Amino acid sequence: MNERWRIGAMGSWGRRGKGVLALALVLVLAGRAGAQATLPTDDSWTLEGSKGGYCIRYLADPVLARELVPKSASLVPAGSGGDLPILLAGTIKEEPKFAQWVPGAICIGFYQRVISAGHTIAQARSRPIMIATNSIAAQAAHGVPGANQYLIDFMTDDRSVASAADRIGVDMSAIEMVKKTHVEGDDPTVTISFAGVKINWSGHAVADSSVGKTHSVSFGYGGPKSAAWLVTNESTPQSARLMVAVLWVEGKNSFAKVLQTSPVRAIGPEERGGSATLTFHAVTRK
Repeated sequence: MNERWRIGAMGSWGRRGKGVLALALVLVLAGRAGAQATLPTDDSWTLEGSKGGYCIRYLADPVLARELVPKSASLVPAGSGGDLPILLAGTIKEEPKFAQWVPGAICIGFYQRVISAGHTIAQARSRPIMIATNSIAAQAAHGVPGANQYLIDFMTDDRSVASAADRIGVDMSAIEMVKKTHVEGDDPTVTISFAGVKINWSGHAVADSSVGKTHSVSFGYGGPKSAAWLVTNESTPQSARLMVAVLWVEGKNSFAKVLQTSPVRAIGPEERGGSATLTFHAVTRK
């Protein structure tokens, strides 16, 4: 269902003898075996030059949420005592039935460069590099102890970042953002597209900025070359500002339905500056 970055190039064999073809197949298989022997590989990325970021938070109907994760996943309802944004917590207080719904978040960050072990993976040019996660609350997500978020989608709009992830055994989906200003002075409309869903919002940051709070989120993730990963996102933004926005969703798949049926969707705060680190640890291997 998700569009995945396809790393590498494809060519044609042409007309060659059977011996050449057999030798080529042996070399290809040997190369694959060598790659599999070195994957997955633990890694740590430093995300530098933050150009801002925010999360879109929602409550998922428990029945619909089950369509997003395996049957074995232990989803955690919003009323279990976890830390919730004020708007979501207020909705549950007014309507206690939503305490059984599952909190989820789409978090998007924009960066100038991505570095691993002193090597620059990607450098922004005409626009910042976008890295995003789409996750839902779960206990020991994907069977990974300590992971409290099940990573549904791990995304970027940069092919160099997707390629670096592929080399360590992590799969990244494509994400796209388009910003349009209809009338000068009005809030632009931002459209975020991924996994067959379009999230549209129009709004702005309000009030004075406050000192950003340190965040640490642990995701359980299943990649194509590993049974389970622990992906940790640690960030310390310099500032944060509340946001007000109107948000609407387009799409017909399971995730679109989750967003459309959520009783509340909270966006923000807008966080800027500071530093962030993504750490990848292969917990079990195929």
